Amino acid sequence: MTNKEKIKKIQAVIDHPGRERTYYSLLEDLGDLKGNYADYMTTEPINCNEELQRVANADYELCTALLTAILREDHLVMAPSSTDNAPVRLMKSLQEW
Repeated sequence: MTNKEKIKKIQAVIDHPGRERTYYSLLEDLGDLKGNYADYMTTEPINCNEELQRVANADYELCTALLTAILREDHLVMAPSSTDNAPVRLMKSLQEW
């Protein structure tokens, strides 16, 4: 899939956000679901509050790893406000790459 095609799919999800499954399906369709997302993290156990602070300087791979972690793990350490728009923020970061 070309970068242009990925950008179009990402934009479609940003324009019409849905449930967690929407984001998960997008990562699967793009071939960017990270089974090894923990390898990209700097905290253990994973602390999403800290990890999400890295988004501003994150590359595409880190953004997909962070999004995968948020979608796959329901026991991550995070404040509720930190994830309110996390998937959309990550999708916008993905789109910039």
